[in-house]
Amino acid sequence: MVNPLILELFFIFLLLPSILFFLKSTLITFFTLYIVSLYSVLILKKKSYVKKVFSEKKLDFKFIFYFSLTFIISGLGYIFLLDESLLFRFPLENFKFWFVLMVAYPLLSVLPQELVYRVFFF
Repeated sequence: MVNPLILELFFIFLLLPSILFFLKSTLITFFTLYIVSLYSVLILKKKSYVKKVFSEKKLDFKFIFYFSLTFIISGLGYIFLLDESLLFRFPLENFKFWFVLMVAYPLLSVLPQELVYRVFFF
């Protein structure tokens, strides 16, 4: 018998996105995202993983600093070499949207993904 976690991985991360890609329906895509999100929250609540995930490992701030610095310098250098006029264009042209994106994206996308991936894969 196949491990249920492997089936879950295959369904949620391979089969479902492939089907949604070919359907090209925004309504179906968002409905599916809501269902998968609800499923993830129910699993997290059921097994009380949240406390376990955040209490096991401490953050290595030195690694985070050097990792971030490396990618910031690389990204700025790439944009500067590619097309200097694009450098800081987004925050200069639409500051409010840029600011909301900088605050909301980590809270609404990155943090939940980190939580789900830590629980289901590590």
